Formats: sequence, structure tokens, C-alpha cells
Amino acid sequence: MESPIRYTKVEDSSTSIIVTGGLSKTYSAGGWRVGYAILPRSAAGSKIMKVLLAYASECWSAASSPSQHAAAEAFSTGEHMTQYRESVRLLHAHCTTRLYESLRDLGLKVAKPSGAFYVYPSFQPYAKQLAKVGVRTSAELSQWLIAQCGIAALPGSAFGEDDDGLEGGRLRLRMATSYLYFKDQEERYTKGYGLLQQAAAGRDLQLPMLDMAISALAAAVEKIKSI
Repeated sequence: MESPIRYTKVEDSSTSIIVTGGLSKTYSAGGWRVGYAILPRSAAGSKIMKVLLAYASECWSAASSPSQHAAAEAFSTGEHMTQYRESVRLLHAHCTTRLYESLRDLGLKVAKPSGAFYVYPSFQPYAKQLAKVGVRTSAELSQWLIAQCGIAALPGSAFGEDDDGLEGGRLRLRMATSYLYFKDQEERYTKGYGLLQQAAAGRDLQLPMLDMAISALAAAVEKIKSI
């Protein structure tokens, strides 16, 4: 979030580097699964392209018409798309940073995010209290939080983190801020672009869903402390 990706120039890189990307993450278009691959103009690149096309033709159908139109617009080089990407980056940075700071201030172990809209807090500092209610793994913590506090978060084990591995791994969760902007799709359509414009202008952002999430997390931590 602090700086865009920078590509390092490599001598004769046109024959040795493959670049991939897509709408979903680059343009904050979750669910729009349209990607691309740029292969080198070389014998090796042609060979890889042939294999990729053969594989893709048997695994995927064509992208839907709306997705194709969205991709054509997103991959254009106009200034409006540059501004859109920057406003999305600023919005995610604001929301994700606020959630990170709140989790940190609640005494959880959490790394400062440098991109996207995810945070991975560990409840390891409260392992003793959680053990008293039978919570010893990230999956058990995820289930306990939604049952006792109404908080939905995915366990670290769902992302390949070993509950018996690093100290914080047992009680780490993945939280996403992408669901903390709007209460429903109608609000997304009516307020979405206005929120992006506010972020681009550097104005204070009013995010009630984020405020509610932070309050719920604070209440959950207090409940854990009281065990």
C-alpha cells in the first residue's frame, strides 16, 4: 500500500520473463476472474504458450461477455483507470490500516499489512484464557468467535498454516476488510464511487461497518480476558 510494484529492468528480459496478472486483485474486482499472461518472444516462450493454450482450452470456457468488456476497459491505458486504481488503493489502505491498528492496540500479535485488504492477527497472547474454554487451534478459535461473539474470520489452518508449527500459528486468523465498506449490494452501487472519490481527495472516510467490526473485536477480546 505504501508504494506500487516496481519492475526491475533485466538485460534481454523480453526473452526470459513471464508476466501474469488479472482483474481480481489488480483492480479490486473480486469475482471477476479474468487474467492474462505475457510470454517472451522466444522459442521457449512459444513452447510454453502452446502448452498453456492446450491446458486452458480443456479447463476453462470463454470469459462471460460482461467480464470481457470490463477487462477491455480495465486494461486500457487511459488516465481514468490510473486514477481508479489509485483511489481503490487509498481506500483499502485506509480501511486495512485502521483494522490493523485496532487489533494491535487490543494486544494481538499482527503484522502491519503492506498491500491488499487482509490482516492475520494471532490470539496467542490470550492462549491461556482460550484453553480454558477448549480453544487450542485456529479452527476452534474461528468457531468460538462466531458462536460467542458473532465475528466471522477464517482460521489460519485453512491457508496451510500448521497449528503445531510456529507459536502464533495455533491461534491465527485471516480477516478481510473488503466486506466492511457496505451493508449490501444496493449500498455498494449507490455509495461506492462516492467513497472512492472521498478517498482520492484525502477526506475523512465514514465507514460504519468498519466501526462496528472494531467494536465487536474489542468486546470479544474483553470477553476472552474475563475467562
